[in-house]
Amino acid sequence: MTIILKKGDSIEKLQEQLQEIAEKEQDRRRKRKREILEATAGTVVFDKEKTPLEIQKEMRDDW
Repeated sequence: MTIILKKGDSIEKLQEQLQEIAEKEQDRRRKRKREILEATAGTVVFDKEKTPLEIQKEMRDDW
């Protein structure tokens, strides 16, 4: 993404353009994150015999 600076543009206009770019980037990241979550959520089956703390420790140790 590019902002073209023109002679005589006001600071407010430039800030507006920067804000628009930042919002578009945030939206793109949110959409990608949502896609990943929707594709992977609920696919991991945890052992029902273990407590959440045991599962957390096991996952941490595997890293």
